[in-house]
Amino acid sequence: MLRSLVEKEHEAHTALGDTASIMGEYDVAAEEKQILAVLRGRKQLDEVLETPEDVVSGGDLTAFLAQLAIGVTPDGAETTEKRLAPSGSGLYPAPVDFLRDAVSQIYPRPDQKPLAGGGGGIGWVEHTHENIVEITPPSDLKIRLSSLPQSYLREREVTTRMRLATSQAKGDALLAEALRDDQLSSWPSAHYLGPLHPVLDWVSDRTLAALSRGEVFAVRGNNETTSVLINGTLTNRAGQAVSSAWLQVVFEPDSPLTLIETYDSAASMLQAVGVTAVMSNPGLVGDAEALNALIPRAVQQAERFLEQTFTMAEHEADRQVEEWATRASNWAEEADTLVQRNELKLRRMGVEEQQRLAEQRRPQRRNLRPLLVVVPAGHPVASTEGL
Repeated sequence: MLRSLVEKEHEAHTALGDTASIMGEYDVAAEEKQILAVLRGRKQLDEVLETPEDVVSGGDLTAFLAQLAIGVTPDGAETTEKRLAPSGSGLYPAPVDFLRDAVSQIYPRPDQKPLAGGGGGIGWVEHTHENIVEITPPSDLKIRLSSLPQSYLREREVTTRMRLATSQAKGDALLAEALRDDQLSSWPSAHYLGPLHPVLDWVSDRTLAALSRGEVFAVRGNNETTSVLINGTLTNRAGQAVSSAWLQVVFEPDSPLTLIETYDSAASMLQAVGVTAVMSNPGLVGDAEALNALIPRAVQQAERFLEQTFTMAEHEADRQVEEWATRASNWAEEADTLVQRNELKLRRMGVEEQQRLAEQRRPQRRNLRPLLVVVPAGHPVASTEGL
């Protein structure tokens, strides 16, 4: 039981950044009451915990916060017509739209089958009216899919030919159909391509692989000034985000002064500077050396700006960890004075695990990451002579 709780907490942190949302409770006492009911056998674990997908698809405030949390951080932008970012960031109306564009960027002919020695495509076939996409997974995607249930991979021959349902309704219908069929597999014939699907993780990494270490893309936006977009994060010992900030460092023309704008999400920041799914591209952005010089200045300004914010976040996170550790320690001391029944021993193991998890939540690292340089629409085009 404890293992299941820890695994679900990790799943929620990975997908949503907050475990409270999968319980629907943001009060400590309410959470403890729910967990105690599971430990006593009065409720099943799945009755009190939702999956991250359930949280995201809801229509309440929790769903709204979760949708903001799963927006994928863009590591740059393309100098071609379209900026690639999963639909969680708001640049694409649906995950399949992002997948289609990303695959087209990676493979010159995505409809071709993968070649034995590498190359080729992924056998892309899209049945638009049926809301189905078929692909032949290449070797690097097969490795990622190996973590899925082996019965699913075997019965649906996923590593040979993978079918994806591109709408929630289609995914639900195929799942219901599979559960009604007693003769064939209970796994659906096509898996729903949700925002957390491993295929999207794979294709995101493949598109970002074009960006070398230490490089940042530059694109034309709709502002009259040049900006550097930065993501600042404070992470804990477990690598989970404690605090995150989205900053636009604006450089005024012919002035050493900078202006910093803050945003609630990557989507709102990109929208503000005019980075959308469809953009004009007159050519490569020119004067790269001058733009490169702006990046360290922007990082320095952002670091100063976030100093107080991160310090406050660190103090608050440390305070919460101390509260959790104190509660667990007090409970352990009281338990030592009681008869060690089996139920109490199990609960003590859970408390010790909570103490370990609490320590992992202590803030550890600050990180400032330049994401994108955005220049005015009329910025000069780079010369192609000598290329």
